[in-house]
Amino acid sequence: MHQAGTVAHKINACKWLNAGLLVVSLLALTPSVPLAEDTALAVDEVFLAVVINQQQQGVVFLLRSDDRLFAGAQDLRRWRLHLPDTPPLNHDGEDFYALDALAGLSYEFDESSQALTVEASPSLFDATRLKGTVTYFTAPTPASPGGFLNYDVSAYHGQGRTTTSGLLELGGFAGWGAAQARMLARDLHGKASAIRLDTTWTRDQPLEVASLRVGDAISGTSSWGGAVRFGGVQWATNFATQPGLVAFPQPGVFGEAVLPSTVDLYVDNALRMSREVPSGPFSIEDLPVMTGQGHAQIVVRDILGREQVITQPYYVTPRLLKQGLQDYSYELGFVRRNFGTDSNNYGRPLAVGTHRIGISEQFTGEFHGELLSHQQTLGLSGVMLWPVAGCIVQLPRRESQ
Repeated sequence: MHQAGTVAHKINACKWLNAGLLVVSLLALTPSVPLAEDTALAVDEVFLAVVINQQQQGVVFLLRSDDRLFAGAQDLRRWRLHLPDTPPLNHDGEDFYALDALAGLSYEFDESSQALTVEASPSLFDATRLKGTVTYFTAPTPASPGGFLNYDVSAYHGQGRTTTSGLLELGGFAGWGAAQARMLARDLHGKASAIRLDTTWTRDQPLEVASLRVGDAISGTSSWGGAVRFGGVQWATNFATQPGLVAFPQPGVFGEAVLPSTVDLYVDNALRMSREVPSGPFSIEDLPVMTGQGHAQIVVRDILGREQVITQPYYVTPRLLKQGLQDYSYELGFVRRNFGTDSNNYGRPLAVGTHRIGISEQFTGEFHGELLSHQQTLGLSGVMLWPVAGCIVQLPRRESQ
């Protein structure tokens, strides 16, 4: 009896196991066939002549399902249209998006001519960015050896006396840098004298926008600290090594074009640039403007001759730096005393450092420190541009002994 019960129990277990496997197989296979059939029947492939904002785009492959049209992701990006956030319809490994999923887009399908006319708002297109001022960093060719001599001589005679003075500058340059010396010579009432003003060797680094100076120089200045003449070594930013570089932030203007248009930029009523832009939003960065206050005006003229005028005031100051740009000056040497009357009079040792950095287009931070034998000065400051005018914010901290 015990063996018969065990055999019956094993037979029932096998039956339940086979039945379960059969149900699982039916659940796995049954939905796939109708789904494939429904998809094949619900989607039609069509070739339509597409016109977007009155611009011919040629014949394009699209999908049609339930009176809705689907365009391929590659075609949408070729038209510079944003991809919708809705899930795409995958067809032969390519994603297609419903055109009615783009808010601000409308279309009309002419079945007789197999043409699709689309009207899209400018916000649906990718933005076009234009540069009003383009900066190129260039490495100059090595200089050939040479030299120069400058002089400025004057004489005065009156009341039986003659006074003569002259300023002489002698310099030389080559691949190793440039060296120059200046001297002041005077003949006052028959007493002649010659005074050395300064002697400096300079090595420019154009790709680093900096210069190394050895000899007599002037320390860097800050918004609250003064400059001092000294003799020693200086490593400092030199924007003059890249004449095309604009160090201060320049304003920009923005607009939208429904149709392909021509954009004319006027700065203080003077035409500064003219560019063609496609449909969609556009911006002109780094307008070619001078420092100070003024007005920028852009005239947008589309292919139908319609115009729109955008006017924007601006304020530009050279006391600001472009975001990420740095301006520094570090000096080590001895203070120059009685400049213009003594040739070689140097005093206390000094170390000076000034560093400015453009934190944003509206704010530039600054650090300045001075170290002398009996004086130590340390300060922080900044320059901020308000929407209406510039404002200087200073947070100095000074320690003197």
